[in-house]
Amino acid sequence: MSGETEKIYQGIRSLIDAMETYSLDFIFSPERSPYLDVNSISKSFRKEWAALEPLLEQKDSGKELASLLFLDTPPDLKIVPRLHDIFLSSPPPHALVTLDMCIAHILKEALGRFRSRVSPQLIIELLNHYKLRSPEFLIIINPILQIISDQGQGLSHVIKSNAGEVLVNNYESEALFIFISCAGHLNEEEKQTLFQSLTAFQKIYRRLLELHVGNPEKDLISLKWFGISYDELRRKREYRDSLSNLVRGLIGFLKEKDKDRAIPVGRFLVLRFNNEDILRIVRYEMQKDPVLSSEAPMTKFIYRQIYKIMQEFRCHYIPGEVDKAVTRSLSETEQHAIDTMRLVTVGRVPASVALTEKLHRPRSPEDYAILPEFMENLHRFNLKALFELYVVPPVSQRIFNILADIGDNMELGRDELFHFILYLENMLFFLQELEESGIEVRQDSTYGLIKNPYQLHSLGMIREGAYFASTGLWYQNTIPPSIIRCISPNALPNCIGVKDRHIFSQISLVTGGFTGTPFDLDSTNRYDWDEEPENCLFRPGYFQITIPQARQERWEVTQAIQKAALEGMIQRKQWI
Repeated sequence: MSGETEKIYQGIRSLIDAMETYSLDFIFSPERSPYLDVNSISKSFRKEWAALEPLLEQKDSGKELASLLFLDTPPDLKIVPRLHDIFLSSPPPHALVTLDMCIAHILKEALGRFRSRVSPQLIIELLNHYKLRSPEFLIIINPILQIISDQGQGLSHVIKSNAGEVLVNNYESEALFIFISCAGHLNEEEKQTLFQSLTAFQKIYRRLLELHVGNPEKDLISLKWFGISYDELRRKREYRDSLSNLVRGLIGFLKEKDKDRAIPVGRFLVLRFNNEDILRIVRYEMQKDPVLSSEAPMTKFIYRQIYKIMQEFRCHYIPGEVDKAVTRSLSETEQHAIDTMRLVTVGRVPASVALTEKLHRPRSPEDYAILPEFMENLHRFNLKALFELYVVPPVSQRIFNILADIGDNMELGRDELFHFILYLENMLFFLQELEESGIEVRQDSTYGLIKNPYQLHSLGMIREGAYFASTGLWYQNTIPPSIIRCISPNALPNCIGVKDRHIFSQISLVTGGFTGTPFDLDSTNRYDWDEEPENCLFRPGYFQITIPQARQERWEVTQAIQKAALEGMIQRKQWI
């Protein structure tokens, strides 16, 4: 074994040995991926290493991997494709545990000693790797929690949202919330931030899950557990109480090791309330109890019993293959979004250029008037908790309402509704990103708030360098919302020879760089209804924005570095 290869092996072994489970052996086990315990992760690594070591000894791959893991300079955007070349270019099976360990380590370095010198896009690219499949929980949990809790690092809402999606889309809520509750390295403020953020994403995930399994058959589960219907159960005197009081009673029974009385209360709780809400109250009540602490054996016993009941309910309510199907659908959607928004150039823009301007701190809900229709739509699609993480002004709320109305104007099947909810989630993210970046959504007196290309062109708005915000396309979530910039107006003739087709590029809100493939925006007036307000049923709509001057200037420095690559794509007619 060469020096570099030995160094890699020992480095990854030390990372595995440093993993902490906080004695939650009821969550982590040798058989249950992606909840393998530390010994099983170590065993998987050693098995992979037997096949990986000869490959690393060939073609200087060991030296290449060592340079990526033991960094002397800040990592750039080339690091992810370089890792993929090392690990994924050989025939399967691939060393995925080892690859996940490497990416988690680089993410930790990017968030630590190199934080002020790496592009925010790098953090997103590293998170994207984990969006496409479920890595082992213990490998990635700590750096992801660090991003979401974000103590003073100034990470953007979009980066935190990406991190939240990685956890909620891949792992069970009870495992996440119990781990966070018992994690000794997190302070109370960090834990509360994590609870709030993950609860928001969990409510969206539950809505998507319900599309596949329907509402839980509470009557059937109640009959199995209690011998009576769910409505009869709720009317029983001992259960006609608040969540806090029921949780307090459950904890009291478990402190006395009285499982016969505790289990019925726990079962009723999981029938009546969401896991994340139950566990937040459990933690609150235990924090108030002077006998209990996060390190006490009794605390672990209480969490073990609650986890067991939640897992029992999950087995009745969510078949394992359905949960995997939802995760697979989310991964496929994420893969398309990642491909669509990939930077035109990878690794050519220095981090010092790509670093964003100072972000705006989130406002409280009291700072903006909340439109009643907007609040109704948030409730309808389980997005209220997500909105509360970063509120948006009324003009952005009106845009969201216009797009939410698509659900009333179309007959959506299960799969269409699945993608439509994801689209609305992405649209809310986008409106929040605009607000965080200080980009103002504008409305003028012409046409509607959302315009189509004909309307923009008739008002003389389509000109070189003009920026707009695109709603994206809801159908199968095929085109994500984004900022777009006009590269070449009146560039191409339409079907009757009039140059009404204009070349645009999407713009990354994180770096200001060109992303994806240049596209052709056709402003031909083909139908009379083109002059009506845009309803975005069958194509994207566009709305006007004002970008702060300093931010726009920084973006254009990034774009100047990419310009030659973008022009090459256009000359090769590589647009959509």
